[in-house]
Amino acid sequence: MTTIDHDPAKARVANLQARMKDAGIDVIVLQDADSVFYFADVADYLGMEFARATLLVVPRDAAPVLITPAMEAEMVRRQTWLDDVREWSDGVGREWAGPLMDVLGKIGGVRTLGIERAKTHPLTLDLLPDAAPNAEIVDAAPIIGNMRMVKSPDELAIMRQAGQVAVAMGKAGRDALAEGVPEYEVALAVIAGGTRKAAELLEGDPAGRWTSPTIHNLQILQSGHDTCMVHRRSTTRRLERGDPVYMCFCGIANFRNFRL
Repeated sequence: MTTIDHDPAKARVANLQARMKDAGIDVIVLQDADSVFYFADVADYLGMEFARATLLVVPRDAAPVLITPAMEAEMVRRQTWLDDVREWSDGVGREWAGPLMDVLGKIGGVRTLGIERAKTHPLTLDLLPDAAPNAEIVDAAPIIGNMRMVKSPDELAIMRQAGQVAVAMGKAGRDALAEGVPEYEVALAVIAGGTRKAAELLEGDPAGRWTSPTIHNLQILQSGHDTCMVHRRSTTRRLERGDPVYMCFCGIANFRNFRL
C-alpha cells in the first residue's frame, strides 16, 4: 500500500528548529490544529472546544513530541511520522497537563518558550508558567506564519484541488435552484457536490485514508427579501419565482486543511 510522503513535514520541522536557533527559542508548544497538521501530518478532528487537547512540543535540539488523547492515539500514530506520541486519558492524573509538564520538565533549561499566542487555549496558557517556571513565554506565530506564507509545489497542487471542490459546490447549489425548493435543500446539494468532488480527488491518494471528503458546517444562504441578511443560514423558506439567492462558502469550503 502506498504511504504518505512525510518528507515535507520533516523538512518543515528542521526549518522551524533552525529559525528557533536564530530567534533564541528553546522550545515551541503548538496547539492549533492547522499547525499540528503542518508539522506532524496529523488531522485533528476534535480540539479544545471538546476539551480534547492535542499538543505538539518542538524542542530546538531534539525530536518533537506529540501529546494526544488515548482514544485518538492509534489513528494519530498511523498518520504521523513522529516516533514519540504520548497519550492522556479523561479523569486520569492531570489529563493532558501531566504529559505536557513531563515533556517540558525533561527538556530542562528552558529559558525561552514559544507559542502561537492567538491560537493557544487559555487553559494551556495558564499552565505553561508552571510547566516551565524559568522560561520567558514569547509569541512564535510570526516565525510560523512566515514559513506557511511560502507554499511548496505540493501545497499549491492541493490549493488548486480545493478550488475545484469550491467550484463543484457552487455548481451543485446553482443546479438545485428552482421555484418551490426550500433553502436547506440547496444547502444539502452544495454539501453533496463538494463532497463528491473531494472524494473523487482523494481516490487513490494515500492521504485519503485519513482525510474525510465530507463537506460540513452550516451553509450561508439567503434568498428573497432576506438576501440582505449577511451570514444568515439556510432555512425552510421555499424559493419563489424571481428571488435573488446568495450563497457564501467561507465557512464550508475546506479540502485537506486548505480553506477558500
